[in-house]
Amino acid sequence: MQTSGKIRHIGLIPDGSRRWAKENAMDLLDAYHVSMQRLLRFIESAVMLVDEVSVYMLSKENLKREAFELDAVLETEDYFLRNLMPELCRKYAIRVVHAGEKRYLPDFLRQSLAWLCEETCGFQDKTVNLLLGYNPLDEINAAFARTGGKVEIKDLLVSSEVDVVIRTGGGRVISSNFLPLQCAYSSFYIIDEYFNDFTDERFKDIYNDARDQGAKMGK
Repeated sequence: MQTSGKIRHIGLIPDGSRRWAKENAMDLLDAYHVSMQRLLRFIESAVMLVDEVSVYMLSKENLKREAFELDAVLETEDYFLRNLMPELCRKYAIRVVHAGEKRYLPDFLRQSLAWLCEETCGFQDKTVNLLLGYNPLDEINAAFARTGGKVEIKDLLVSSEVDVVIRTGGGRVISSNFLPLQCAYSSFYIIDEYFNDFTDERFKDIYNDARDQGAKMGK
């Protein structure tokens, strides 16, 4: 929860990679590889400023896409988990948490995700929540099953409130089921740039603006 200008938790909805690929006449697989490199840089920039980052990588609904599109996403996200994130996690002592339902994911991605979470479970300095196969109703139902009663934010897969949400790609202003309970009082920044064009400088401008604005928490 953001108070007195302090930002602790940033959420990211990295939209626009498919449109970016089309406008740049690039193969979708190659475009998503660019996205994963951009995501790695974003996470590094973010963990230098805040304690926790949540990234919307794959919703439950995304898994209904056409096979040629979905295969490109799954392959590059698996590469991200296996080849890009581990070094960053070691550098900044980042604990990776999976938010989503494993049963929705293909075996190879589920295994890579489980491996990364296990490899980083001892790190405590920073937390990166990766939303894969995510749906908020699943998150709430799972929390209710664990607690057997009243559910609070701390019981959810992403267990803290999000201060700032950045959505790239412009277009319609929608939340896409991104952590609705955790984002109840988030500051939303909807920017026109596609995610592959989202720079560190642009992120820092947003961070500084959000910090300066603070939050009223419904008051």
